[in-house]
Amino acid sequence: MDSMGQQLRELREDLGLMQTVVAKRIGISNKVLSNFENDVRLPDLHTFKLLCEFYNVSSDLLLEINTKHRPHTPVLTDDERRILAYYQKFNELNKDIAKGYLANLYKEQQANEGQ
Repeated sequence: MDSMGQQLRELREDLGLMQTVVAKRIGISNKVLSNFENDVRLPDLHTFKLLCEFYNVSSDLLLEINTKHRPHTPVLTDDERRILAYYQKFNELNKDIAKGYLANLYKEQQANEGQ
């Protein structure tokens, strides 16, 4: 059985998100999220609820009450839903172009943050 920290890390990585993104979304520091994922600390009840809502999983999954993995998707903002709706209307060529553009934009952002 995976620990809660391992499960939190897997959920985040399955979505391709960095710790800083998840931490900011739920209102905690990156260090605190890192402590959760490394099983150094357990989240308080409020933060636990926010994590379950963010990853769209039930508490029993993280508490290992029911070890069956359920599909998990993040809670999307209105802007993210709107962008996804546009993307879903694209033909395959435009989807590939959009993915390439987003990947390049993300790499550029990462390079700028590292400076």
